[in-house]
Amino acid sequence: MDGGTHVYTADEARVKENMAGITDFLTSQEPDIVMLQELDLSSTRSHKINEAEILVPALSEVMGSTDHTFANNYKAVFVPYPIPPLGKVDSGLFTMSRFSIESSARVSLPCPFSWPIRTVNLKRCLLVNRMPIEGSDKELVVIDLHLEAYDSGEGKIAQTKALLEVLEEEYAKGNYVIAGGDFNQTFSNVDTSAYPDNPDGWLPGKIDVSDFGSEWSLLMDASSPTCRSLIKPYAGESREGFQFYVIDGLIVSDNITIESFQTIDLDFVCTDHNPVVMEFVLE
Repeated sequence: MDGGTHVYTADEARVKENMAGITDFLTSQEPDIVMLQELDLSSTRSHKINEAEILVPALSEVMGSTDHTFANNYKAVFVPYPIPPLGKVDSGLFTMSRFSIESSARVSLPCPFSWPIRTVNLKRCLLVNRMPIEGSDKELVVIDLHLEAYDSGEGKIAQTKALLEVLEEEYAKGNYVIAGGDFNQTFSNVDTSAYPDNPDGWLPGKIDVSDFGSEWSLLMDASSPTCRSLIKPYAGESREGFQFYVIDGLIVSDNITIESFQTIDLDFVCTDHNPVVMEFVLE
């Protein structure tokens, strides 16, 4: 999709190796909440391995909970393109929490593609998780997301607007709100000059932070890139001219104090994204 030559992970052993590396990092953080995107349950590209069945037992040991949610944003019996074809896809958003998830909902986002392309393309969504707060009638609302990538731009704009409407609705209730994941866009308050654009490759959109009110902090850490292009192999290749992006981040309501926020540079060993980590306190 980015201009490379493969659509599958090399082999089943490589998927398991990558999942072990991802799991090791996540458990090392002893997290309270984990939000992931592109988690495959049964997809040809990842050799039909159920990645949730790997993550949940390992994370539950350090989180002391098995509370987790999943929402499909890509499910197709057979995707006929590119060549070789992508095949079966059963994939989506995954959230796991040390705290009780009282309820969860899949909120559909506008789809910029028409029939027949939309039948074999992603159906983007928000995974809205609600966590009760002891001694309060308010909730911590954690929204996992993966916004549009390969549209002409209108889809990103429409989906970002829909996200903002959900954020504002929850904030108006007095809830504590965190939305995060892969925006496939860069926040306008982020300096990405260290990662110059390659006009021949895929380029992200941009979210204007002024479209969000003063109640929201839009966070991306450009000290390390959060994503790399897939136009050519990464391991063993020169980094000269390689395309990097800053497209993963968090949006946080102002009733939450942000203690720290950073991109962790894992040099894309197990995935084409680097993780972002935030420590926060509810006011």
